[in-house]
Amino acid sequence: MNHSSPIAEVLRPILVHPRDGVVGLVDDLLQTCRQYRLQIDWQLDHFQMRSPETDWEVLTELSIGKSTFRAVLARVAALCSQHHPASISPYGGRCELPSDAGDRTLLQIHFENTPSEQKLELVTKLLAERAAPARPRSKKR
Repeated sequence: MNHSSPIAEVLRPILVHPRDGVVGLVDDLLQTCRQYRLQIDWQLDHFQMRSPETDWEVLTELSIGKSTFRAVLARVAALCSQHHPASISPYGGRCELPSDAGDRTLLQIHFENTPSEQKLELVTKLLAERAAPARPRSKKR
């Protein structure tokens, strides 16, 4: 019997039956990572994820073609380039994507998209709240 986590059941349809093709798949994947604070390690032959409270979970029976996976990686590169122009290559790199929705997350992304290697690593981080400036204390006499 296969026991998948609730988060795996959220991710599986995003990856197997994406809405709006590759763009929708990437948008939904990034949104889900932020929502559940996921860490993802995705390579062509395996997909594993974990939340801060759980161990790594491999999502089995997830198979997409190499060309589709490379299109996912190209979409990630385009998103990174929008936020960090000229700092990322279509063939790989690292970047951080802040949330457009105003939530307090940051996605750390590392990807490779070369003929010999295709992989995507996502790590969701919570941003620390900014402390209000301290008011000067009055001196007691």
